[in-house]
Amino acid sequence: MKYKLKDICQISSKTVNPQNNKEKIYNLYSLPAFDNNKHFETVKGNSINSNKIIIKGKLILFNKLNVKFKRIWKVDIKNENSICSTEFIPIKVNEKYVDIDYLYYYLLLNTFNNNLIKDSTGTSNSHQRISKDLFLDKEIIIPSMDKQKKIVFLLKLLDMKIELNNQINNNLYEIGKAIYQEYF
Repeated sequence: MKYKLKDICQISSKTVNPQNNKEKIYNLYSLPAFDNNKHFETVKGNSINSNKIIIKGKLILFNKLNVKFKRIWKVDIKNENSICSTEFIPIKVNEKYVDIDYLYYYLLLNTFNNNLIKDSTGTSNSHQRISKDLFLDKEIIIPSMDKQKKIVFLLKLLDMKIELNNQINNNLYEIGKAIYQEYF
């Protein structure tokens, strides 16, 4: 079945100005944090210069700035002081309709992202954004929950294999580097 994202998701939109609580420690989910191995930053409120979105629970953070870079981050936040950049759309999934892992993989699809890229707007090529409304109006195909779980299972197996191959490649690189340094 096809559903619009707005029919199966909610968007977190409650914001906070961390400058109002300068000594409070926040877990900040930002685009630079995503690019730094998907690890949030722990920072004091006085070092955060703009409003942020309060986040909690199982969410998918979808970047609305430069969608082509696919900064899509599945998180499970338990800390009360977690916030994210307003450049993310924090998506809470209605698990009655869709498995969060299924939606995460779906949002990673090139076909889904290419449609969003076409609809991006901005004053320069380096800063193209999509709107929340445009994002929520997109349709996705959602099979039965059983099929979703099977698809997710297979994709997670592939991800584990890719990760293992990356670790093997990194180890081989380090071994090669050590041999080179030893003999040359």
